[in-house]
Amino acid sequence: MARKAAETETETETPKAKKGAAPPKVGKLANIAAAAKKVLKGDSWHAKIDPDSLEESHPHVPTGSLIIDYLIGGVPNANGVPPCPGLPRKCVTQLWGQEGAGKTTLALTASAATIASGGVVFYVDWENAISIDYASKLGVPVADDTKFMLVQPSTLEEGLKLIRMAAIGGADLIVIDSVGAAVPENIAGRDVGETGEQARVGLAAQRWSEFLPQLRGDILKSNAAVLGISQTRSKIGGMGHGPQFEPQGGQAWKFYTDLRIEIRRFQQEKAKLVNMLSNRTEERVIGNIVKAKIVKCKLSDAQGREENFYIRQGEGIDDIRATIEIAVNHNVIRKQGAWFNYGDLKWQGMEQVRKHFKTNRSDLAELINKIKPHLSKKTDEGPEADVDDDIGDALDDFIKEVDAAESE
Repeated sequence: MARKAAETETETETPKAKKGAAPPKVGKLANIAAAAKKVLKGDSWHAKIDPDSLEESHPHVPTGSLIIDYLIGGVPNANGVPPCPGLPRKCVTQLWGQEGAGKTTLALTASAATIASGGVVFYVDWENAISIDYASKLGVPVADDTKFMLVQPSTLEEGLKLIRMAAIGGADLIVIDSVGAAVPENIAGRDVGETGEQARVGLAAQRWSEFLPQLRGDILKSNAAVLGISQTRSKIGGMGHGPQFEPQGGQAWKFYTDLRIEIRRFQQEKAKLVNMLSNRTEERVIGNIVKAKIVKCKLSDAQGREENFYIRQGEGIDDIRATIEIAVNHNVIRKQGAWFNYGDLKWQGMEQVRKHFKTNRSDLAELINKIKPHLSKKTDEGPEADVDDDIGDALDDFIKEVDAAESE
């Protein structure tokens, strides 16, 4: 009886919530949050999760390449939205590959696309090798300092200060070209062959490992996208098993990046052209087929995926060719041997097809509208999704770019 009376007394002491009032927040996490607010003097540490964010892609800037945007974007979620069809904002991206693979071309194309969408670009050229004429052909407004700023710092430390200023100042895209070309002050001020602790091997990598965590904090506040370019180099003391080449910049670039893309040139494209010196027709290289592979991706399920894209010498990334290839893959354009059929039109050879769609804008727009649904069609591996506006916009944007280049 005494035990029953005690239980009755305990139940009576428990306060009852008033009718219509919100129930008090209870639980382990609520207690932790309340204590943390008192100790840390606020709740700036608390990441607020917005369910509406699932209806939008992660903030990003376009790469200017239909294939790369689609590759990074990943499979659309349950709302039909690709996680990140472009270079992610508030994140660091590493782009690396062999020399001549098209890293700078992709960076300049992304710069042109970012500016065309209303952004500004801060381009750090440590190699002092940017061709202003080529950048202009790719659509970069090189003469407009309000949209595109090219800087060529003398040392690594000078460049790092400029990069942080650009991040804090609100640049939409910061390009670092290239990570391994920057020379630390301690090495730049010494004679060739001079050694010592101040000029030790790995000094630049150490600087990057100290700098990247600070940069990540800056871009989280400013909404900038950072693209670091690296070439592959032989490993120091590269003996034993496994790859003997790695990107420049040290291990920190592997750890502090959210997206890592490797590009590799694996096939040349040739055409018969007239050599005016000899007045003979000869076969020349007119472009490259490049393979892009997502080595690391925290934004979507794209990790491990790879796709091919095309770069034409002197012209940059060839999205018209990519559009034609997609159309062929989905039988929108029928290919039989070297012949291509599209409605009543017929061509022999890819170059003839490309020339037709480059000069006939209405036909190109019609072709794009026909392949759009195929880019987000339901598959066995992914959920059903509506046509993605970002991918459609990427297709439409490069038409405008080509028109603008032809009108100049």
